[in-house]
Amino acid sequence: MYLLFNYYDLSDYYIKIVNRGVIFYGIIQVNFFYIFIFIFFVRDLS
Repeated sequence: MYLLFNYYDLSDYYIKIVNRGVIFYGIIQVNFFYIFIFIFFVRDLS
């Protein structure tokens, strides 16, 4: 019974880490997307 509760605590912690990683990765992806559009736009103008 104790091991089962421990496992649930661990999985909850793991889910929190994964969520944080997904949010962080999403922010990085959006930034690269905007940088790419900006570079493309500047190249198109010149």
